[in-house]
Amino acid sequence: MEYEQRLYKLKECILEKNYRNARLVKDFPNEPSFNARKFAHVVTKSKYYIKFWADVLLFVFFKGANNEGVSVEFEFTCLKGLEKLGFSVVFAESGMNVSSMIMGGIEIHEIKADRFEDDLELCEKSIGYLTNFVRRLYWYL
Repeated sequence: MEYEQRLYKLKECILEKNYRNARLVKDFPNEPSFNARKFAHVVTKSKYYIKFWADVLLFVFFKGANNEGVSVEFEFTCLKGLEKLGFSVVFAESGMNVSSMIMGGIEIHEIKADRFEDDLELCEKSIGYLTNFVRRLYWYL
């Protein structure tokens, strides 16, 4: 299964558990354009929704995938979205090596991190973290 399809499968799993605001950046409209150049638009759009829309961030690294996009989003959040890190989790598929740059960000900012064996486990663990984050957000408000 293609990695993007796996992310959509995760989103559907989360939506089924009544977390109704689960979104991937691709779900948001491309208009208005964040930049006239295609790739600059994609990066800027991603950063915008991380910074101004998301309350909880799930960074998912798949074994065998390119993982560039999620790496850029993670780095941006570590640099410009520090307020989001307490409500973020980094997932890495079992058997993959996570770069020292990603591991360093996890350690420096004490971000929750977890491994998963398959898509079902990724969904179950995501729901667990989301439930915890929602409780914390509720008491924070």
